[in-house]
Amino acid sequence: MKNKLLLFSALLLFLFGAQAQNALDFDGSNDYVMMTASGPSGTANRTVEAWIKTSNSQSQQQILVDWGTMSTGNRFTLNIINFGKLRIEIGGNGFNSTATVADGQWHHVAVTYDNGAATKAKLYIDGVLDASNNFTVAMNTNSTGPIILGRRNDMINYYQGMMDEVRIWNFAKTASEIQAGMNNTACGSTNGLVAYYTFNHGTAQGNNAGVTTLTDYAGTNDGTLNNFTLNGSTSNWVNGKQLSSAQSDSVAVQDSLCDGYKYFMGPFVYDQPGVYQDTLSNSAGCDSIIHLTLYSQSTDATAKYVGQSFVANNSSNNASYQWVNCSNWGVLVGETNQTYWPSDNGEYAVFVTENGCMDTSDCMSLLYASLEDSPWEGLNIYPNPTTQFLNIDFSETPGDLQIQIIDITGKTILSTEIEGLKTKIDVGELNEGLYFVQLSSKNYSFSSKFYKT
Repeated sequence: MKNKLLLFSALLLFLFGAQAQNALDFDGSNDYVMMTASGPSGTANRTVEAWIKTSNSQSQQQILVDWGTMSTGNRFTLNIINFGKLRIEIGGNGFNSTATVADGQWHHVAVTYDNGAATKAKLYIDGVLDASNNFTVAMNTNSTGPIILGRRNDMINYYQGMMDEVRIWNFAKTASEIQAGMNNTACGSTNGLVAYYTFNHGTAQGNNAGVTTLTDYAGTNDGTLNNFTLNGSTSNWVNGKQLSSAQSDSVAVQDSLCDGYKYFMGPFVYDQPGVYQDTLSNSAGCDSIIHLTLYSQSTDATAKYVGQSFVANNSSNNASYQWVNCSNWGVLVGETNQTYWPSDNGEYAVFVTENGCMDTSDCMSLLYASLEDSPWEGLNIYPNPTTQFLNIDFSETPGDLQIQIIDITGKTILSTEIEGLKTKIDVGELNEGLYFVQLSSKNYSFSSKFYKT
């Protein structure tokens, strides 16, 4: 009989459950998301990127991403202005793109700032450099103003449209780096990514009352949604920009598959040895390519009768044993030897564990024979329990017999031969407990238990 056990791989640590690729729709009136902390401050290098979709073309600013304060040079803002142009401002100065993005299509927008470069600030649209310039005022982004999506920190210039995949980095990405990553989800653990918002929350266009947190998958700078209706196709979680999953790593795993077991790796289940390759994704869109090799592993859990005892056939140095009562599968405390001497009638089995695999023997029944069932006439073994002597009497001469006193571990404590009707054995030196007296001749064997008190 085998127990079918579930083997859960440590690879489950990768899984958080992939979600739909959603976005957030801002109504342009009062919707905004406020985080708990700011982005890169001072003159630190940075990149801000996002996917946006809007058809609202107007002359005034519509803020996408903002942090800092309103003093000159202290605010860092990515916005749309001048009837759909992309604009970067630092408070008191900025510049616009030449292309427009307010056309009802999804666009990837990005701004980079490299304090050590000759031309420090650059604007990218759909991965292509559109404009670059230097600011005419000193840049010193204030660290006290938290990141805000959808409005400026002085509570004006609300954004109307959809926003998805906002990422903030602590270095200036190159054009090739922007192009390489913009069509894939990112991994929150990627080096240099200081804030990452996938927007994969809620049910697109559904009733999302209470889904008011925008999770930061790169850290702890989560955002709180303010004034969103959270129901329907506007001012709510909606269908987002569909991106390919990022591949975070490739892992090779070798493991054993025990006979009769199943191996679980995320949503995948295997019951045969072999070589497998699977992809595990988490909610931040990161993929792990798993190369899994499963080797066959088995253990011998058969057992046999030896007199009035049971013995597991597996004698490997790597094997461990646990005997159980089949009536309720209760563990027999302390019965962890290869040999088990039952003290009561019943059905028993052994769990054998070897090299990480566990299997169970068939249940074996034991009914202790009464003295009347012995092959020798008039056998009497007394007293039971005994404190000093154990008497073994026969009514007829039994012939040559071997007598063994055996403890519950199967160890032979005493062995002698008898010829005659009466034998007295001194067991006074034995420890208190259960023992077995085994009588053996050329043709017969008989065992009976007794207690030493």
